[in-house]
Amino acid sequence: METKPINDAMRLTIESAFYQNNVETLASISDAYTMALHAEDTIVTDLDVYQAETLGLPQGAKVLVNNHGSIVGRTARARQILGDASDEGIIELIQDVIAKNSFCDFVRANASVGLHESFTMNASLMIPKKYVNNAYNFLLNFNPVRVTNPLEELFLYVDPDWSSEKYPDGLVVLDPISHTGIVLGLKYFGEIKKGILSLAWNIAHRRGYISCHGGLKVLNGTAIAAFGLSGSGKSTLTLHDHKDEDTVAVLHDDAFVISSDFNRAIALEPSYFDKTSDMKEGSDAIKYLTTVQNNGVTLDANGKRILVTEDRRNKNGRCIKSYFATPNRVNHVDQPLDALLWIMKDASLPPLVKVNSATLASSMGATLMTTRSNAENASDEGQVVIEPYANPFRIYPLCEDYEKFKALFDTGETACYIVNTGYFDGKKVTPQVSLSLLEGIANNTLEFKSLSTDVCLEYAVVDGYEPNLEDEHYLEAIEKSFAKRVDYVATLPEDNALPDEVRESFAINFR
Repeated sequence: METKPINDAMRLTIESAFYQNNVETLASISDAYTMALHAEDTIVTDLDVYQAETLGLPQGAKVLVNNHGSIVGRTARARQILGDASDEGIIELIQDVIAKNSFCDFVRANASVGLHESFTMNASLMIPKKYVNNAYNFLLNFNPVRVTNPLEELFLYVDPDWSSEKYPDGLVVLDPISHTGIVLGLKYFGEIKKGILSLAWNIAHRRGYISCHGGLKVLNGTAIAAFGLSGSGKSTLTLHDHKDEDTVAVLHDDAFVISSDFNRAIALEPSYFDKTSDMKEGSDAIKYLTTVQNNGVTLDANGKRILVTEDRRNKNGRCIKSYFATPNRVNHVDQPLDALLWIMKDASLPPLVKVNSATLASSMGATLMTTRSNAENASDEGQVVIEPYANPFRIYPLCEDYEKFKALFDTGETACYIVNTGYFDGKKVTPQVSLSLLEGIANNTLEFKSLSTDVCLEYAVVDGYEPNLEDEHYLEAIEKSFAKRVDYVATLPEDNALPDEVRESFAINFR
C-alpha cells in the first residue's frame, strides 16, 4: 500500500511522543507491577499470583484489581481508520492532544506480539502514569520483552482522560500504513488489546498470513479452529480439557495467524483476556489470575480481600489469566488446519452444519451471524448481527479476507463447519452438545444428512435437534436466514464489497 503524507505525519506524530522527557520507560514487568501495586486506583487482593517469579513478577505478587467506570466494553463506533473520508483535521487534533499532554507524566511499556520467530513484532504503549494498571495489563497480555529482529514496530498512544463534544464516545484512530494508533477518552483495557491486535493482524495480512479472531486446538491429532465473537463459545470449545485419554494441545482462544502455505498457525499472545461471568467463588480458574478488571472485592470470614465475580458488580467483568491456565499450551501448530468452525447463533441452523463448497464456506464466514454480547459498548446488545469472520478489528478490505479463506478451503485439506451455539427449534444448544460435536469432528464419528437438496450443506445427526425439512415454517426460517445474508452483502460499502459469487452462493434450494 502506498505511503502518503498523512501516514508519515501520523507515524512521526505518535512515535516522537514516546521520546519526550515526560515519558518514563518501564524497565520490566516487575517494575510495572510495583508501580501498579501503589497506584491510587488499585485494589490489592490477598490472592497470590501463581508462579509469579516465572512470569517475571516479584515473589509474593498479588492479584490486582482495577475498575474503570460505567464503560466496561469496547466502543466500536469510536474507531476510525486513517485513510477514510473523515480524516480532515485528524492529524492536527492528535498533535494538539500530545502537545497538551507534554506536561503530564506518562509511562512507556514495551512488549512483542507473535510467539514464533517467523512472525513477531515489537509493540510500545504510552499512557498516563496514573493509568499504569493498563500498562501492566499490556505487559501481562502480550510478551513483555522486545525482540531483536521484529517484522515491524507498533506504537499506540493512549489518553483515557481526553474528551470532546465532537467525539462523545471517544476516539480510536488506527493507521494500517504507519502501524500506529491512538486511543482517546476510553479507559477499558480491551481498547488497548484490540488496537494492538488490529495493527498486528494488518501486518500479518500484508505479509500473506490469514488473520484470525478465534481459537485453535489440536484434538487427537486433528487441528480445529473456532471463530466467534466474544460470548459465542469459542473459549469454551478451545479450552475444554476433554477426556483423560484424549490428547490436546491448545494454541490460543482469541488471536492467531495462519501462514500463507497454510502449514503453520502462530499465537499472538501468551495470556488470556477472559470473562469472569462464569467464574464462581472457589473456581480453579481463579488460581491463574494475574489482574482483574471491573469486578467486585469483599472480605472473607478471615478478613482477606477476595473477588466477587459472575458479573455481580457490572456486565463484562474481565481478567488476565496466565498461560499456566492451560498446561497443554503451545505457541505454534505446525500442521495444516483440518477443520474450521464458524460459530453462529442462527436459530435456523442445526447444531452442526458441514459446508461442502469452498465458495460457500468463505461466504458463510463473511456473513457470520450471531448475537451481540456485552463485551461491546453498543446499543444492539443481544440482537442478531452479522460480523464477517467474527473479526470487528479488521483494518483492510473485507474482500481480501474472503479470498484468503476461500483459498484455504480450496486446498481440500480444511473442512468447513457451522456450529450453532444459540437455539434451534426453540431448544438451547448446550455447551455439552457443542463439545460432543467437536469431539465427533476430531474422531470422525459423526453421521451427516443432507440439509439442502444438493450436497453443499449437510447437518450432523443429533438427538433432539433434527430439522424437519417437511415443515413449511422451518423452510421459511432457513430461507429467510440466507436472504438476510444476501441483503447484507448488497449493502456493503464499495471499499468492502464482496464479489458476486458470494451472493450467488446463497442461492440454495432447501425444498
